[in-house]
Amino acid sequence: RCLFTDHLGSTPFFSTRDRSSVTVVHWTNMAMSSGSGAENRARAIREQIEHYFSDAHLTTDKFFRRLVMDTPEGWVDAGSFLTSCRRLQRLKVSGAELAVALADSHELEVAPIPPDRCLIRRVRPFRARVHKGGGGKRESTCRARCDAHAPCGYYVAGYCRFQDRCDLRHSIPLAMAYRRQWLHPALDIARSELLHWAKLEGGSGAEELFPGVFSKHLSCAVARDRLERDRSHPDPEVEDGFEWDYSDADRPPGTLMATPRHFLVFDLEGKDEIIEFPVIAIDAGAQCEVGRFQRFVQPVRLFEGHGLTPASPAVPFTETLSDFDTWLHETLGISLSDVGSDVVFLTCGDWDCRHVDTQCRISGTPTPPAFRQWVNIKRTFSETYGGEFRGMRSLLARARLLGRDGSPEHGFHHLGMHDVENICRCLLHLLKQDIDVTLNGFV
Repeated sequence: RCLFTDHLGSTPFFSTRDRSSVTVVHWTNMAMSSGSGAENRARAIREQIEHYFSDAHLTTDKFFRRLVMDTPEGWVDAGSFLTSCRRLQRLKVSGAELAVALADSHELEVAPIPPDRCLIRRVRPFRARVHKGGGGKRESTCRARCDAHAPCGYYVAGYCRFQDRCDLRHSIPLAMAYRRQWLHPALDIARSELLHWAKLEGGSGAEELFPGVFSKHLSCAVARDRLERDRSHPDPEVEDGFEWDYSDADRPPGTLMATPRHFLVFDLEGKDEIIEFPVIAIDAGAQCEVGRFQRFVQPVRLFEGHGLTPASPAVPFTETLSDFDTWLHETLGISLSDVGSDVVFLTCGDWDCRHVDTQCRISGTPTPPAFRQWVNIKRTFSETYGGEFRGMRSLLARARLLGRDGSPEHGFHHLGMHDVENICRCLLHLLKQDIDVTLNGFV
């Protein structure tokens, strides 16, 4: 650890490059214009700024973490440091001097802006640690490598502010291969295409991801023995090896007590505006899926002033709603205006349906009444099992669908398509136990 004091010799100036020795330098004992004094001062400034940008400091300092993560392309105006760091203020460091001191840094890049400003950013992008509460486990390195093969939803939707520093894949063909395999999980050609693009984009180690990220046709649990199946499913495309256990053989599908006949399970992606809109329709009586829908959505305001991704498949939100209405008619024989008590939306929280209302106002279109009531599956789990379920991971853990490293056993977390599939697994877990899943969210 290097310890420097200001010109009064009273205020310590810390840096953390070398912990094996301690060096104390008093500015009053050196000539600032001399070679050794100028070099020591530059080194002290450089090491102090590197400390501010280090993983250890950014993990604990919310202010600096926001500066680094919420600025375009990771560049931070040095003025933010000069006005907020008392140690640098006491040394009267200018922007030009800061640029000179950081010129030899291996951790940071600097872009001088005449006459007396500069921009700073990390050479290696900062990746915030995910906190899972007391007793939680960190993401395993294996899972981190797996998630690095996930497509970047923002890039596919039109623009990613992290550009080439993004940890996810910026590949339209790979994203569309994931989409096709998700929409048609039973097609071998879709699997082969996804494997091809994953290997092409991710290298030879991409095969290790599969079959973990392959989407599957959703139904009830796998049978222990094919002879244990009570009956075959009416859809011949459903894979063999599943048991169809109806608690009441005389009760037709869709009349399970107060539970709606169909659930439209969806999970939106996009913090400010919607960038992905995936939906899976679940038949509550047959306890299986009956159709899938997905669109990448192009935001209205979020990407203004930026060059959009070439060949982006994203469409405006109004067009997404129109396509979704057409899909509903083809899949369930109803329109979006007919969605009510017998066909309801199901989400993991109350945010999604409310965000649809926000997006409709941004897009200048009326909010369909169907999105004003929904099933919050987290609330249903809490009412059924007690306790508080704060996120999808807690639901998957209760349904024994969470890996030992604390990650979903299937798919990429925060890729809407895979999140919807995992929410459906939680729903089927409830339906298999004959638990009522009823409306509990309203706006």
